[in-house]
Amino acid sequence: MKVYNAMAFSMWAHGAVMNTHLIILWADFGLDELQAARVLGLYLHEARKWLAVGMGVRVRRIRNFRRGAEMHYVWVHENDVNRGFHSHVLTNVPRELQKQFDSWSRKCLARLTKRHVHRRAFRLAPSYAKTKSDKVARHWGWFRYLMKQLDPNAMIMQRHPVKGILEWRLRDELKPWHARISSLVPQMSLAGVSHSIGAKAQQAACFRSMLSQANFAQLYSGEELEDLQNMELSRELPTMDYRSKFYFGP
Repeated sequence: MKVYNAMAFSMWAHGAVMNTHLIILWADFGLDELQAARVLGLYLHEARKWLAVGMGVRVRRIRNFRRGAEMHYVWVHENDVNRGFHSHVLTNVPRELQKQFDSWSRKCLARLTKRHVHRRAFRLAPSYAKTKSDKVARHWGWFRYLMKQLDPNAMIMQRHPVKGILEWRLRDELKPWHARISSLVPQMSLAGVSHSIGAKAQQAACFRSMLSQANFAQLYSGEELEDLQNMELSRELPTMDYRSKFYFGP
């Protein structure tokens, strides 16, 4: 639920659709799982700072000007028989910065690992979607791919005022890709999200995702973006009475 909720919140709170898929093969760096997890954290910390350069700057008559962005991300660790221990990261990088970000990432990882970054060790896969619906489809398509190793026994529960406790199998509702044969990993977190879209940020915004509401038919509808647009419009038009589908605050 953590990754889904964060990706839904990124659209609802920030209008940020994940348009960049990073794959890092830690085995190619010669790192074990714990070393790789540490390096990933350092890399993402530096990546957020790099991407933020130029945020809020309105003057365009600056040499080599680029407009930065706030970076939101989710990540998942996997360990399969072909690629070994590796990480997937979904994030939002402006299209015009993706080539620069690719080059910077390779240099950053080379510095952090003190290893040469082979071509296959780091890959940036951009989304080529142009329409809003296609961007949302890519956003959730990547999510379903990242969830392919989801525990078949994972359940989601909700208390119903009449029926009591209701339960559903997460794999049945999220419809992830088919699971692949994987190897064991040490006792460690296998998924994470940036603080900007994490549980505390969601709680502060009184946000509840479609998954948390057990509204499975709308999981991948992209209504978060529509809701954000309507909320912004209602602020501009005081006479417009709009109740968010995701806001559960006072």
